[in-house]
Amino acid sequence: MLEQLKSQVLIAYQELGRYGLDKYDRGSVSAIDRESGMIVMKSARDAFVVNMHGTILEGSSTLSSDIQTHIALYQAFPKLGGIVRPHARYATIFAQIGMDIPVLGTFHKDLFHVEIPCAASASDLGNTFHMRSIDPLRTPAALVVSHSAYAWGKTVLDAVNNAAALEETAYLAYQTMQLDPGIQPIQ
Repeated sequence: MLEQLKSQVLIAYQELGRYGLDKYDRGSVSAIDRESGMIVMKSARDAFVVNMHGTILEGSSTLSSDIQTHIALYQAFPKLGGIVRPHARYATIFAQIGMDIPVLGTFHKDLFHVEIPCAASASDLGNTFHMRSIDPLRTPAALVVSHSAYAWGKTVLDAVNNAAALEETAYLAYQTMQLDPGIQPIQ
């Protein structure tokens, strides 16, 4: 079942590790087959296929909250093909204090266009983007208060690249704010 998609998800998960975004085996990767509505998901301990209702069709999982977040994102943003929850140090720092990542330089502006939002909860991610009129394909990442970061793309490999860009953006913002705590976002 979905062998090609499983292969893509495995490669994406390996790429997550290559970027250093799966420290302590805490990251997860998924891709969706929009035609069947089935999602392939992989973490360090789990690999499985799930439907849009959260029913595991193949494999097993200990990632119940992660499954629901990935499903919620796929439902909220119908053009997504892949989602990543990296274990990203600097992005998680912003998430833990509930702070959007402000646009402080052109690297951020070119890749994400606007601030990277921090939603109140994983189930509120879609609503946060809709309320702020943020295009999820132009700003392919978000944070969840006291939790973690998420990145996505049209494909699962796009999602991994966006997760790496998110972490670099968070790192640059963090370091910039250390040097100039009063810095203002660019327009």
